[in-house]
Amino acid sequence: MAIDALLNEARDSNISNERSYAGRAVAAGVAAFLLTASAIASAVQPYPARPVRVIVPVSAGGGVDSLARLIGQHFNAVWGQPFIVDNRPGAGGSLGAELLCALTGTQMTHVPYKGVADGYPAVISGQVNWILGSPISALPLIKAGRMKGIAVTSAARSSALPELPTIAESGVPGYEVSAWFGLLAPARVPSAIVERLHAEARNAVRNPEVVRRMEAEGTAAVGNPPREFAAEVKKEFDKWRALVKTAGLKL
Repeated sequence: MAIDALLNEARDSNISNERSYAGRAVAAGVAAFLLTASAIASAVQPYPARPVRVIVPVSAGGGVDSLARLIGQHFNAVWGQPFIVDNRPGAGGSLGAELLCALTGTQMTHVPYKGVADGYPAVISGQVNWILGSPISALPLIKAGRMKGIAVTSAARSSALPELPTIAESGVPGYEVSAWFGLLAPARVPSAIVERLHAEARNAVRNPEVVRRMEAEGTAAVGNPPREFAAEVKKEFDKWRALVKTAGLKL
């Protein structure tokens, strides 16, 4: 799983009284790639028979986009067909921040940026006070001193940012949110194609160089089977549906 970090400007490390945040809370929901139906071949055709479009529901430049392109390049090398990343911002969530507000009793204003490519500059310039982001995209800015890491949202500290405490350690017991990236396809896609996609996606994220790169960015490669992944998706859905209902949120 990818571990999201709570970030703030380098010049401001106090978040207790801040009232606005950038809406790029990937940890709050499904950050997934979607293979479009138009590129799915029939069972009698070799797959892929033509270029495949991979929809990424956030703007270019973030952790989801980076991983989608990495896997797409692997697919292209194996099958000789382009896997074209199509960024469609607008599917990001803010539940991770909503959960923080609920547990701390803090009122904040949600600023719905399309992705971290828009959200990070807003934090750096002072337009918003903080953001839920990803180590993959935030580490360069942290190392450059342009932003300051405050805490990680996961239950355990991040290997990429071991000096940062968890939000639970920072005084918000019960808070735990971990982001994960998944590869999805339309329901009617034949199981044989799903298995081929899974096998090569797993090969891509288990490549030693890719593993090294992902671990350095605070992301753990899993590559679990389709049925197991589907169960994880349902578990996450049920978890956040309960929060939305309890908190009376309208998203």
